[in-house]
Amino acid sequence: MSSSMINDTTTDTDFYLEASSHYPLLTAEQERRIDLRKWAAARRCTRLLLTDERGRELVRELVHACLAEPPEVEQFDPRSLYFTLRKDIVDLLPGSKGEESVQRFLKQLNSKRTKLTALLQSVADMAWPTTLVTGLAIIHLRRQGMPLPDLMADAMCIWQPAWSRRYLPVGSVRPDRTLHRALNQYTKARDKLVMHNLRLVHKLAWDHPARSIPQRDLVQDGIIGLIRAAEKFDVSRGFRFTTYAYPWINQHLQRATENKGSLITYPAHVVQEINQLHRARMAHVERTGHDPGIDLLSQETGFDADKVNRLRRLSNITVSIDHPEAEDNDLRHAASIPDPDSERAVEDTERNSVARLLWQHIDKLEEREQAVITGRWGLDGRPQRTFAQLADQLHVSREWVRQLEKSALKKLGEEARLNEAFEEMRA
Repeated sequence: MSSSMINDTTTDTDFYLEASSHYPLLTAEQERRIDLRKWAAARRCTRLLLTDERGRELVRELVHACLAEPPEVEQFDPRSLYFTLRKDIVDLLPGSKGEESVQRFLKQLNSKRTKLTALLQSVADMAWPTTLVTGLAIIHLRRQGMPLPDLMADAMCIWQPAWSRRYLPVGSVRPDRTLHRALNQYTKARDKLVMHNLRLVHKLAWDHPARSIPQRDLVQDGIIGLIRAAEKFDVSRGFRFTTYAYPWINQHLQRATENKGSLITYPAHVVQEINQLHRARMAHVERTGHDPGIDLLSQETGFDADKVNRLRRLSNITVSIDHPEAEDNDLRHAASIPDPDSERAVEDTERNSVARLLWQHIDKLEEREQAVITGRWGLDGRPQRTFAQLADQLHVSREWVRQLEKSALKKLGEEARLNEAFEEMRA
């Protein structure tokens, strides 16, 4: 997400609340004109970057980095910056549907004979997001001494730390004012779409079940979704902006509710499953007046019994360690917490033993099954990865990664020694 408006939402939501009454909704023609100005400014930024020798080199470095060293989630703190970056460069990464176009574009950038028109056409064909272009423009201007705020530029500089260094001065280096003006034109058009639709955020935030989250916090998250929608919106697709922005705002409101409504933060899909289980339980209680058992909840939700049990434990996990274990017992929960180091050596030995056995048999698996097992068990020397991280890496869904792991373990389970090792670890 580009520009300082994101930073502003975190400091003064009241400004947007008051401002919404002064910005009426736009007509379809007004939206069209504003959005065309936004995209024209983004194309101007692209042209200016590719015209400037150092700007073109920055674009070349981006494309090369996408192909040769894609970002890893472990590099980023906070991790949200990783997902901000990943969403905008996903079509430039190895294995993506646009990989061949990216390879051709890199060859064009490496050739001094390639004309500017050909480079611009390649960028247009690849449909680069405006946030990616403006992020590059801001990095280019930062390196010339202009301290401009931008989340996308921050994420790219974490990924490639060299991009945060300033250019070495050759004579007197002056910031590219033309590029800065084009960037301001883009920001002005995007912000106009945002300001004229603030009342939509307030309406959706007001209607959203907040679960004890302050209204201004919900509005703040909704505005971030609105800004993201304004950056992604393309009027040529035939949608009205309010129609396009609605799911973006709702998505951010839902995530805010899920992430802030509990003392412990779980992944979004886990929170959704807990909520589904809770709804099924409450519906049964309202119908019958009795609390359903695990088997009944399993039938109602489609989850297996083990999963229902795990989700129920997660939803009841926030208990004070100073609370007594029983009404007639002064012993606190804290006294029964086991020493985490007591069994670590045994667990590590078992895991290392299984890892060695896995390496001996992993070549029997298909390529993607090998990638999943390697990532899940950390066989490549890196930390073990979650389903979500592997899904991102392989460009598939989390459920598909689970199925790949299940298939791989089934094949590996046919090996007697491995099967024995797995059974020992489960015991």
